[in-house]
Amino acid sequence: MARGDYKSPIEIPLPKFEEFDANYCADKIAFEGKGKGPIRYKGKNYIQVGGYTGKYIGNMADSCLEICEVIRLEDWTGIKPLKYGAHWSAVNHGKRPREYNGMLIEISGIKYVIGEETYIKPSETGKQAELF
Repeated sequence: MARGDYKSPIEIPLPKFEEFDANYCADKIAFEGKGKGPIRYKGKNYIQVGGYTGKYIGNMADSCLEICEVIRLEDWTGIKPLKYGAHWSAVNHGKRPREYNGMLIEISGIKYVIGEETYIKPSETGKQAELF
């Protein structure tokens, strides 16, 4: 899915949502080629790259974060992984969709490739929802 396409957020438990919220790393990816985490959820690794939380205004109901699966480089089977600059250059030349998918990053000395994006929001009921 290309960035900007809307995808309904999936509800996850508030503590896990807050863990994702505390681990935003899009700026770290841009400046250092590195991510934070990863955060393990439902058997997969994820990073948080954007979104909004209403915690500062007391309205968590409208909160939504963009998370992306990260796959170890040796396990990646998608498009050719490219570092930040080369990735966005390819995007700007129409050779890749405008998204993080296929970007090569490093987390704690391990090389990962960013995969599919998903949007999450905190569960209002407290029940754990299925991610996929």
